[in-house]
Amino acid sequence: MTGIVAFISSALDEEEKIARALMNATVLADAKPDFCGTGGPCAEAYWDQFKPHRMLADITAKRKILAEHRHEEADPKAPGGTESFGCVTCHWGGTDYGTGGDGWCLTVRLLASPLSCREGYDPAWAVD
Repeated sequence: MTGIVAFISSALDEEEKIARALMNATVLADAKPDFCGTGGPCAEAYWDQFKPHRMLADITAKRKILAEHRHEEADPKAPGGTESFGCVTCHWGGTDYGTGGDGWCLTVRLLASPLSCREGYDPAWAVD
């Protein structure tokens, strides 16, 4: 039950390494990296949108969303899906039942959707 979560977490780890490296490089060199290779407005615009502290805040928020949408084994008495697991937040069957068997919730699949071009992405995670 960790496939999509491990996939997203790995991508977030890589993004965090980049953001921290940019923070360190910026603090030490006090220079903006030239992501476009040409300098000028392109590099400025990119830097303004993807400042390391903003990237880190985004990564932290996504990790909190993943934690909130933890998946666990489904309660066989819960109504709903045919999967063997579900999201404790989205697929909760109420006090009479545990987690429904609806598989990966929409929230987690949406977190994975921008990563669909990465190796390891499973098309089954796609959002219709």
